[in-house]
Amino acid sequence: MSLFNDPASTIREKARLLWEQYGRSFLQIHPINGWDQNRWQKAAVNDLTYQYNRVSQLHILGRGPGETLAKLYTQVYLMEEHVAFERYGNDKMRAGTWMGRVTTHKGERLDGLALASTQSRLYILGQPGAGKTTFLKRIALEAMADNIPQWPVFVPLVEVAQSTQTVHGFLTAQFAVAGFINEQELTQYLLQEYCLLLLLDGLDEVPVEQNQRLQIIREIQQLSDRYPHIRLLVTCRNASANHQFTGMRYAEMAEFDELQMETFINNWFRPGKAEIAVTCYQALKQSDALREMAREPLLLTLLCLAYHPEKGFPSRRAGIYQTAIEGLLRDWDEKRGVTRETIAGLQPNQIQELLAYLAYQTFSDGHQLLAGQRLIRNIESYCQRKFNQRVDGHQWLKQVEANTGLLVEYLHGVYAFAHLTFHEYLAAWWIIEKESWDVFQPHLANPRWSEVLLLMAELPLDATLYLTLFLDAMQQMVAADKTITALLQWGAIKSAESGESPPAFRAFYINLYLDLALKFDLDGALNFDRTLELSANHAFNLAFDLHPSLDPDLAIDLKLRAFLAHNPLFDPSYVPAFNPPRQVSRVAPTFTITQGLTNVLAQGLTGTLAQVFTLSLDLALASAFAIDFLLSMVLRVAQILAVRGAKVMDENVAAELRKTAAQLDQFCHSSNMPDLQVALATLPLPTANANNTELEIFATRLQEIARTYRDLGHEWNLSHLQVSLLKRYLEADRLFVECLNRANVPDRAAIENQILLPPDM
Repeated sequence: MSLFNDPASTIREKARLLWEQYGRSFLQIHPINGWDQNRWQKAAVNDLTYQYNRVSQLHILGRGPGETLAKLYTQVYLMEEHVAFERYGNDKMRAGTWMGRVTTHKGERLDGLALASTQSRLYILGQPGAGKTTFLKRIALEAMADNIPQWPVFVPLVEVAQSTQTVHGFLTAQFAVAGFINEQELTQYLLQEYCLLLLLDGLDEVPVEQNQRLQIIREIQQLSDRYPHIRLLVTCRNASANHQFTGMRYAEMAEFDELQMETFINNWFRPGKAEIAVTCYQALKQSDALREMAREPLLLTLLCLAYHPEKGFPSRRAGIYQTAIEGLLRDWDEKRGVTRETIAGLQPNQIQELLAYLAYQTFSDGHQLLAGQRLIRNIESYCQRKFNQRVDGHQWLKQVEANTGLLVEYLHGVYAFAHLTFHEYLAAWWIIEKESWDVFQPHLANPRWSEVLLLMAELPLDATLYLTLFLDAMQQMVAADKTITALLQWGAIKSAESGESPPAFRAFYINLYLDLALKFDLDGALNFDRTLELSANHAFNLAFDLHPSLDPDLAIDLKLRAFLAHNPLFDPSYVPAFNPPRQVSRVAPTFTITQGLTNVLAQGLTGTLAQVFTLSLDLALASAFAIDFLLSMVLRVAQILAVRGAKVMDENVAAELRKTAAQLDQFCHSSNMPDLQVALATLPLPTANANNTELEIFATRLQEIARTYRDLGHEWNLSHLQVSLLKRYLEADRLFVECLNRANVPDRAAIENQILLPPDM
């Protein structure tokens, strides 16, 4: 069926097919006086038409309302979850790399429409502006054209949250509006009979306050479990995907490739601007940074909007947003033939200030959908108070929507910014412009604020003050906790030996401590504190964020932890968390414990130690760090052996321990650490036949040596609340590093050197 050429006929035909597939049998089960095929199909047409109007029109900035999705839609691809996350770093700072190493296998790019047409459960993740909503809308249109046989229902989850209904209740209300008088029975029937294609959009946009998001997550899981025959697609931002759905296939929106970028640009500038499309694409190809940004559909849209045939592109994200906004406000004037004046005499800069005020106020309140009457009052009050202008708020809203698309009427009487990213950018602009420094500090560890904080870093010509306040706020997070302060103090002291890039080594030492803090049950099963593990992962990733030249093969602590966590012989109930993005692939469950330990020892403790000396550090300092690293890993293995005992000890493990002891002896000699060398030489290594008592003694004695001679292996015994605080602190540190990478600062080294320092140091 040709949906875009003749939508009315296509929708009527889809309604007829739905009658044949579901409606006839439904009325046989639930007969209603006066209802026949015509009345049932009329209600179905009403519902499909309502949804078509919602999903077929794109609010494209600079293009005006009424742009059909078909004119700009570019084929999208999805990637499997483990491949997608393997490629992610902070804002793709090292795009296409994994811990500094080029990824040779990026995974198969799966056709998005084909995957969505064949999978009954799909959890679709993506960065801001990756095209998740547009893709879901396209799926709805494909179903209306009967390329997917089910009945499509597009549900923005933020609307469900605002309505205070359940998803089930939201569906029922929608069918009632369409004209079905037995909407409750119809909803239940469609859920039970494999009739529905539920397209649940924007889980990340549901507020976390009052457990709203948690309640919707639970209901989605219940719908999936209770109605196995429905088709269910859910979208969410990567940063908010800190939960698990059982029975769903995970996928991520793949970035645009070169062909997709060129196709999108050609679609954008048609008709009549083919030459501009060519010059735009050529300019894009000449800049690696711009081409990397253009891989995200929203940013490519803004790049097209901001492109000037003579001036080219802005160079930064914030600059792209600002140029786009200025262009839209300028266009507003030009369309009316007015010079530097708009409705009620407001200048473009005043309009932006007002929009930014509205964005800041609503974002701070946790609202994404904005009630029209409240907006009108705020608009009129602000204009009177700040600009001494009397403005008709309702008329102003309509003009902004019609001529800029920055604000749109999402529902009747309910407005929203055209994209969450614009809401975030304008809120960031307001905070920087008005120097409202105190407002961001409580939100450092709130994922909802991450994009705002990142954009704030880009906006000032000199971001030193902002970053300094950010550092102060992070220190205040932990200042009252003496135990965490002591841990940070220890990390600072230990990292001082490393010489170059102390912040990276502070992070790595904290990671080493947290690794050793993971405990075991008496029966040998891992008793991972999930928050503690995530904290270790954050510290681990932070080290590489700060010092990308650290070789990834040094990360055997992560390999060891990942093997143990993912090996069902240790903990079959363990479900690995999505974060961090560099989480290693799962070890095959067919591995035995002995094979796994031998593999980790062979690959990590002996096979890669020579690479320690490839770091850009002094040899002696590199050796000191290598000793600490190696000693911590051997201590970790000793703890495992002490718990599992003879179940994992064999000649292979004993041989690897002997090789590692020889390496430690060599490092102690080259680093001039005779006392440690003697102490390790007097430590009896367990044999292949060692019993449990001997292995426990080995672990205890090794820990004593590590503490005495290298200040390692301490037990701070963090409580669960302290671990949660440390996790939030490390998350904030990682966000700070990304802010630093985006910011303009005259002395980066001075700011970077303050990362992970304890308070008052």
